[in-house]
Amino acid sequence: MLLVILHLTVAFYVFERFHILNETVPDFSNSQSWYLYKVHRGTSPTSALSAEAHREFVKKAHITCNVRSKSITHLGRKAAKLALEANNVDSLQQATAGRWSLPAMQGAYGSGLAIESMLALAGYPPKERVFFLKRAEGIE
Repeated sequence: MLLVILHLTVAFYVFERFHILNETVPDFSNSQSWYLYKVHRGTSPTSALSAEAHREFVKKAHITCNVRSKSITHLGRKAAKLALEANNVDSLQQATAGRWSLPAMQGAYGSGLAIESMLALAGYPPKERVFFLKRAEGIE
C-alpha cells in the first residue's frame, strides 16, 4: 500500500508540473534530452533544489505533522537505523544499508545502547529475540 501511495504522490507531482504549472515537457526520445531535469527542482527545471530550501520544506512538514526532533532532513536515516537495530540486523549490514562508516553510523544514528550486551547481561540468550527467563525455583 505504501508503494502505491508513493507512486501516486509522484504522479500528482508530475501532473502538477506539466499540466497545471505548464512547465515544458522534456523530450524523452533520448536520455540526453531529459537527463538534466531535476525531480526536486530549484528555480528552473534543470537546477536542483537548494539544501536550505529542502530543509525548510521538511521543517514545515514536521511542524504540520507535529513531528518533534532535533534532526530535520536526516530523521528518516535515524529511524531506519533504529528499525534495523530493533530487528537484530548485524551492524555491518546496517552500515551497508545506509552507506555509513561504522563510527559515523553509531555516533549520528545509533541509540547509544549496546542492545546485545544488555540482553546477554540480563540473562537472555545471545542473538535470539527470546524474552523469557525462568523464575528461580524454591529450595526445599
